[in-house]
Amino acid sequence: MDVDRLLPTPEAADLIALTREIADKELAPRVDEYEAAEKYPEGLFATLGEAGLLGLPYPEEYGGGGQPYEVYLQVLEELAA
Repeated sequence: MDVDRLLPTPEAADLIALTREIADKELAPRVDEYEAAEKYPEGLFATLGEAGLLGLPYPEEYGGGGQPYEVYLQVLEELAA
């Protein structure tokens, strides 16, 4: 496998940075509250969708982001961190 495929492109790096920003602003401040209440953060999917992050691995012709799964997994990793 070509090692360059594992490194984010500038566009992918921007998507990962955007995800980190959303996680830091929307999730991190309230994660303890959500965990204690055993609740899912309402509005998170809407926020991620508005940012264009939910459709990353799907082809652009179908409204997706056209990104490889490696980028999508890096975005998910940022949300889980």
